[in-house]
Amino acid sequence: MAQAVERCFGVGLCRSLSDKRTMCPSFIATRDERHTTRGRAHLLFELFRAGALGGGWFNNNVKEALDLCLQCKGCKGDCPAKVDMATYKAEFLSHYYEANWRPRAAYFAGYVHRWGALCVTPSANPEFCDAGARPQCPSGEKLSRMSRL
Repeated sequence: MAQAVERCFGVGLCRSLSDKRTMCPSFIATRDERHTTRGRAHLLFELFRAGALGGGWFNNNVKEALDLCLQCKGCKGDCPAKVDMATYKAEFLSHYYEANWRPRAAYFAGYVHRWGALCVTPSANPEFCDAGARPQCPSGEKLSRMSRL
């Protein structure tokens, strides 16, 4: 990944605001250099340079810069160096979450099979099941925002 990040050689097409480019919608919205492909690639380059950014894979500044990346792959199509920030973001986050908690939504989506099983399994509590009816779980309905499973 350290070699891949060095692909950005600073042309700056990612800063273009023309209508003919899909280059980084988050930069178009914020107009902040760190949300350009070049800015993010530079942060990742600094991450791999020995001691330039403290924290290594667990650096919160790099994570904040990558948070607004929509992973739309616009950078790969428009950048002359074909910098693929979506892939770099996925790689960084896989290492970042080795030591940090993922967002709650990720755990909810990751364990959806368990939530579903909770809601259809008859319980010993009578308020969860009606005799002769399909078992329902009121808390499961709140969790999944569905009327029935």
